[in-house]
Amino acid sequence: MRRLQLLGHVDRMPDDHLPEQLLFGWLPQTRPPHGPQLRWKDCVTNDLKKLSIKLTHWYEAAQDRAAWKSLSRMFVPSSVSVSVSCSVCTRSFKSKAGQARHKCRAEHQLPINEQAGARQCNNCSRSFKSAGGFAVHKCQ
Repeated sequence: MRRLQLLGHVDRMPDDHLPEQLLFGWLPQTRPPHGPQLRWKDCVTNDLKKLSIKLTHWYEAAQDRAAWKSLSRMFVPSSVSVSVSCSVCTRSFKSKAGQARHKCRAEHQLPINEQAGARQCNNCSRSFKSAGGFAVHKCQ
């Protein structure tokens, strides 16, 4: 979505602006063998094909800002539509992995040894919030 919005913005710029020149410019050299597989222009082409916009007519469509904005909003990846929320603080996340990394403010109020993922030294009973702190800990 953002890529298409930027494409429309750059297309509406005057021809002498640098972003416009970079978008429509061309270099006669080939890409290095270990260079990027896809260019930005290739990704935009794929986005336009997903929206069934003809590659020869997107220039005219992008000139009308409101119409282009509504067109680009139609393109929302399916991964963004997944929404998971925290049962304690009702914060929403794009994925379950984001929810797994989340620590609620309510959990931060608990003592360290009661927080999720906390580690405790067997020798001195000291508690640590992170595995890194536990790893560098040296008992006397």
